This record gives sequence, C-alpha cells and structure tokens, in this order.
Amino acid sequence: MTFCGAAEAIVHAGLRPVLVDVEPHTGLASPRTVATAVRTCGRPSAMVVLHFAGAPAPVEELAEAAGLGPGLVVEDAAHALGTFVGGRPVGALSGAACFSFYATKNLPVGEGGMVTTDNEQTAAWIHRARLHGMSADAWRRNAPGGDWAYTVEEAGLKANMTDVQAAIGRAQLRHLDGWQRRREAVARRYEDGLRQVPGLVLPAGPPAGRHAWHLYVVRVLSGFGTGRDELIGRLAERGIGTSVQFIPLHHMPYFRRHAIIPPEGLLGAESLFPQLLSLPMYPALPERAVDRVCAEIARLAPAPRRVPAARPAAARHGAPRSDRTGGLRTLVAGAGEAGRALARDLRGAPGFGLLPVGFVDDDPGKRGADGVPVLGTLDDIGRLTLAHGIEVVVVAIPGLSAERFRLVTTLPKRRAPASATCPPSSRPCAAMWWAATCGRWTCTA
Repeated sequence: MTFCGAAEAIVHAGLRPVLVDVEPHTGLASPRTVATAVRTCGRPSAMVVLHFAGAPAPVEELAEAAGLGPGLVVEDAAHALGTFVGGRPVGALSGAACFSFYATKNLPVGEGGMVTTDNEQTAAWIHRARLHGMSADAWRRNAPGGDWAYTVEEAGLKANMTDVQAAIGRAQLRHLDGWQRRREAVARRYEDGLRQVPGLVLPAGPPAGRHAWHLYVVRVLSGFGTGRDELIGRLAERGIGTSVQFIPLHHMPYFRRHAIIPPEGLLGAESLFPQLLSLPMYPALPERAVDRVCAEIARLAPAPRRVPAARPAAARHGAPRSDRTGGLRTLVAGAGEAGRALARDLRGAPGFGLLPVGFVDDDPGKRGADGVPVLGTLDDIGRLTLAHGIEVVVVAIPGLSAERFRLVTTLPKRRAPASATCPPSSRPCAAMWWAATCGRWTCTA
C-alpha cells in the first residue's frame, strides 16, 4: 500500500522490488509481514519503509525482521513530516528519509522534496545525482574562487529544487508548527464526531510517538451498510469530496510483471483496500465543515441497534465488573501489536458488539493500550473470566503455537459458587462450570 513512484525508484536503480503485505488494521507493514516476505522471497539488499498517512512505522523492528541494519533502510516519509517514532523524529531513524513538498503535503511548496541522511557519502552522492551526476553545480563553479571545470562519473537526473521553491519552503516553515497542531485538532474532532458510527473504524493515534495526520483514513466495514465506493458517490452528491489514497501495487499490470509478490499473496492489502476512505484533511478545514462531514456520514449509516445491556453472569454471582456497557465483555489474548490494534478497533466500532476489558499475555513486559490493562497471563484466562465477567475471549497472537492455542481455547472450568443454580432449580448444583465461550454458568449434569 504505497504510491507507485516509491517502487518505480527501485526499478530505475536497476533493482527489483519485493512487495510486502500490510496489517489490515494499520495499513503498515509489520515485523510479521516482513519476516514472511523474507522467508518466502529471500533476504533483501535494502528496504523502503512507508509511514502511511503520517502514522509512525516501527522502523527498527522492521529492519531487524528483514535482517538489515538501519543504514540499509530508506524511509518513504512523504506523509510523515512531523511524525515521531517514539521520541525520535522521522528523518533520523534510517540511512535516508525522503520527504515530499507537493502542494497537498504538510509543508506545501508546490513540488519537490527533501532527503535527510547523516551519512556524508550518501549526502555527497545525492548532491551529484540530483544534477546530472555533475561534480559541481553552476553556483559552485562560478562563485568567487570557484573552478569552471567539472566531471561526471555516473548518470544522474535533473531533480534539484529550484531557488523559487526553496524560498517558498523557507517562508512556509514559519507556519508548520501551527499547521501540525491544527491537523491534530481536526483529527480529534473527527474522532469525536464519528466514534459512534457503526461499521466505521477510525484511525488510532500511536501508543508512542506522534502522528503527523497527513491523511485521516477511515475503514468502511460491512456493518456500515453501504460499500466504500457507494459512500464516496453519495458524499459527492452532498458536496463532500473524499478519496482513496493508494491502489495496491500488485493490482497494477507493470508491477505484476516486474515486482516479486510473495507466493501466499498480499491478503492484508486485499482485505484493507476495499475499506479505505480518506476524509477531507487540511489545516484550514473549518470545524463546521468537519462537523458536516461527520453528520452526513452518520446520516448515511444504518441506525444503530439498541440492545439492552445484559448483566454479566459473574456480576450476578458477586464477581467485580466494570460499570461500562456497550458490548459483550471481551478478553483479548495477546497484548502485542495485533492485540492492541484489535482492541482499538473494537473500542472504536461499538457496532461490533464486543467491548475489550483486558489483555492476557505471557510476556510480563507487555502493557495494555487505550485504557485496557493487562490482567494476567494466558494461564489465567479461566480465573479472569470469572473475576471480570468475561463473555468472549479473542485470541490475537499470530505466532501462537498450535499446542498453546489448544490450551488457550480449552473451555476454562471453575466450580460454581454456592449461589449458582441450575434453572429452573432453586438449589446449588455441583455440576455447574463457568463457560468463558458463552459467558454463563453451564450445567454439565
């Protein structure tokens, strides 16, 4: 899920791109998808990492999964001016980072871009390659004390920024911080206005770092009741322009011929692409316009079903429970990237009817996300279902072994408290067990 120009640069360099799948909940490659591509297609010579929509990609983890040092990573930071990965700004994480100053970008100059690197040899090569491969440009040759002579040792391009573009960019820099704050405010307003729309999954801010909010991309799921393309048309009829940012590269005839595609395909990109929708996002977007977009989308969504909140069985038997309602109380097995993203998606899409209340994970260093804590290990599932009134357990550990998976999914059994009875009996039943899969006491007599 990237722009064709990023892959074409690889082809122009005489190399062959290997397409890596993305995670459907983020639109970003993950260590898992990178490792899969390496296993099936071979170890790469270098890697390009995209910070999609301005969301921070885990550059170091992706490089490690590819078996590469950070000096062999190039960041596609066209969306990521202002993005931070942890406490470090994009542009200081890899061998080189490429930014765009196109008219729609966070720092609009009109055209052109910038490459950042801390490698002196790379910087010197870029200076030559951007101007026909010449050893010295006209300014250096004709400046006082300069030498008219120059040489060309390798083929280059005419890709230098003009002086006019540079002057515009220097003036625009004075506004960049304010524009970034405004983008964050627009993103928050969208979240406030759309979080209750069923079938719509909103982009989540990063657990660490900073999102540049170049784009505000939502996912339109089947629960919305209207397909993504139909929604685009109906919003256009109401005077609201939306877009789909990227078409997967493997859908393009050229890249089907010239790129390496993993034999198992790119299932994450295939499932994500029909859902993606970019809403209007720019610093000068008025709040009333954001509110109107939210109102029209909500108007086109199906009316939410109001389901009476069922009192968890554990609460009926004296176990503690949260006062929050809004779905079946869900325990997420796995507090890694996949589990945290799943929890964010479920909390952002109440129409799914699942409310994450806790994680379990065997790694004691794992932390929760978005206010959902880690409650224990996978071995604690049986105890936690009783203690927290869990009604659904979702396993979100991509690398879980088959044996461990069978243990996790085995029905946790707990003796019923003395107050538990087999309906319609009014006396305790010694044959009752707590069933995590259905969230109630089950009679096995």
